Amino acid sequence: MLMSADPEEWAAYVRASLLQLWSRTRKGLGFNMLSIAADERYPSLYYAEPEEFLDYCARSLSPLVSLSDDKPLPDWTIFVRRA
Repeated sequence: MLMSADPEEWAAYVRASLLQLWSRTRKGLGFNMLSIAADERYPSLYYAEPEEFLDYCARSLSPLVSLSDDKPLPDWTIFVRRA
């Protein structure tokens, strides 16, 4: 949920949360978000560009990342594995 937060601040919060989660995993993690390309968008929800978070995860967590954005759902999922 975005509510009234600034989208850039929310993205920074998500990145910080991913770092914390990663520090507690032994094998990997997966997470999903609503796609910025969704046909119908609601102002109180957060929509993100998958490539932005895919790049972030590859640089900051592990190079073993994959993206799933199967249609018709308006979301995407990133899986990050430990080497």
